[in-house]
Amino acid sequence: TATALITIVASAFNAFFANTPVAMSVGMGLNAYFTFAVCLGQNIAWQSALGAVFISSIIFLILSFTHFRLWVIRNIPKDLRLAICAGIGCFIAFLGLSQMGVIMHNKDTLVSIGNFKIPHVFFGIFTLALIIFFWAIKLRGAFIL
Repeated sequence: TATALITIVASAFNAFFANTPVAMSVGMGLNAYFTFAVCLGQNIAWQSALGAVFISSIIFLILSFTHFRLWVIRNIPKDLRLAICAGIGCFIAFLGLSQMGVIMHNKDTLVSIGNFKIPHVFFGIFTLALIIFFWAIKLRGAFIL
């Protein structure tokens, strides 16, 4: 809910004050990591996890003012930066497919294919295929439809 509200407010500000047709939102990779890996995966209370986020934000702010953050970013090889972006994208896709029921937990192989006979799994795959089709034919707004 908070992510949706921030997206609406930021996009409205961008539309009306900057006069640009660009949607603004928070990074969903960190939301997913915070929820699934930190809170649920490590059994850490969300209050404690948010406290750690606050402390790390203060440290990040200090490092930004000293330009240490910029130095670190410039010294990370480009291939590694691209790989990190791809890894975050794969993580979000994995979470989406898992929540949709397309892939499921399996104790032997870690993941397995879900049951495609369940209606929400079928409609999820159909919707994903439709988005990919619209994107392939370069239909504007394919991801919004």
